[in-house]
Amino acid sequence: MRGSLDVFTRYLGAQSLPPVTAPSVHKPAVTISRQAGAGAVTAAQLVVEQLDKECPGEPQRPWAVFDRNLAAKILEDHNRC
Repeated sequence: MRGSLDVFTRYLGAQSLPPVTAPSVHKPAVTISRQAGAGAVTAAQLVVEQLDKECPGEPQRPWAVFDRNLAAKILEDHNRC
C-alpha cells in the first residue's frame, strides 16, 4: 500500500508543475480489468514504461499505475470527512 501512495504523490507532483507557455496536451487514462492473479499490475507497469517512451506528453509528465487498493483508500478517507 505504501508504494501506491508514493506513486500517487509523485503523480500529483508532476501534474502540478507550473504551466508552460504552450497549451498542454492531456493524456488519456488506461484501465485494465482482470481476474485475480492475472498479473495486471505487472502488465500495467510494462504498459507505463512503453507509454513513457512513446507518449511522454507535453510538457512531459510520467504515466503512473494506480491499483484498486489506492482507489479504495481514497474513497474511504473521503467518506470520513
